[in-house]
Order: sequence, then C-alpha cells, then structure tokens
Amino acid sequence: MEPLPSYYSRRALGYRHVRATLSRAFGDGALAGLQRLGPDGPAALDLDAELDATESLFWGAYYTACTQIGLPPDPSLPGAAQINKHLARLASWANALGSDDDLGRDARMMVPVFYDIDREKTKVWAFLGWVTETLDVAFAKPPRAEVFDPQGREVKTGDDVRVAFQQEYRTVVYPVMAEVYVTTLLDRDEFRRHCDTHKTQDAILANLA
Repeated sequence: MEPLPSYYSRRALGYRHVRATLSRAFGDGALAGLQRLGPDGPAALDLDAELDATESLFWGAYYTACTQIGLPPDPSLPGAAQINKHLARLASWANALGSDDDLGRDARMMVPVFYDIDREKTKVWAFLGWVTETLDVAFAKPPRAEVFDPQGREVKTGDDVRVAFQQEYRTVVYPVMAEVYVTTLLDRDEFRRHCDTHKTQDAILANLA
C-alpha cells in the first residue's frame, strides 16, 4: 500500500459522507432500490451496498497501510468497529482485480473538457491505460535507530543488537493520462481502435486529429 494511511481514511470518510448525504436526500432505505449506471448498464450491487463496500475497501487499505509502516491506527475512526471485515474486503478485492467491474474493463477513452473558441479545438482528457513498474525502495540516508530493553534502558548496538535497513522491490500500477486538444472527438470504440493501431503513447497522441 502507499505509505500514507490518512489518504485512505479520508477516502473512506468521503464515501461515508456521500452515502449519508444521499440517504438524507432520498430517504432511509431508498439507496437499496437504486443502482449505479455504468457503460454496460446497471451495476450488479445496489447503491447502498456498493457505497458500503467501497467505504470498507478504503478502511481496509487504511489499516493495512498502518500495519505496514508500524503506525498505530486511530481508534476514534468509524472503521475501527469492524477492522477484520475491512481487511478481508481489501484482500478479496486485491486478489481479483481482473474481475472488478470498473478496473477490470477496458477503460480507454477520451473525455471532452471544454471547447476552445480561439483554437477551434476541444480539450480532452485521454485515458490511455495502465502501466506496471518495479519500484526500488530504500533509504538514501539510513535513519539513526535507538534500541531500548523492556525496562526502558538504552541498549548499545553491537554484537548482540544489530539494526539493518534492507532494500525492497515492489510492483506498482498507475494510470496513464494525457490532456490534449483535438478537432475530432472519438467515442470509446473509436479511441480504443486508435490506441491499438498506434501502440505507443507518443504515437497515439501524435496521431490524434
């Protein structure tokens, strides 16, 4: 996970707020009768269940990130009541990314932002796909560590106590997007064919009309 637990807790609280706001607007229980619309039609889960699952996903990410960096989680956060549920939700989702309704689909497309009258072109955000990279993780300057025994007395490092920081390699996946001006807007299928034809990011963008 990204080593910023607060990012995930804020996302979880954001979805919690959205769910509560919609419930107040449409009435208790109304979200269970609504479904989010996607490119292929209604989502499999009702809106109430989907918002709850997404909030749980980010709580799982928060508690996982806390564990990975050795940070005690905030016990006052709403997610503290069901930590095991949230961790299981994250693990289940991470092990089946390819079947996720949103991340598992071919999401390449261009989204119009505005029409520039002077240029006579439309600014678009183009999503080109995902890239996988290997991340090299290490301290440029290792931190100084202090070691204490159970009675709180400082233990000098030496033969009995050795502190070592190791280099790690992690696989990261990130989206590739570009902001460009075009004269011709392409729908999803047209843009995907364009990407498949030109292959590389530079060629894809250079050949947009």
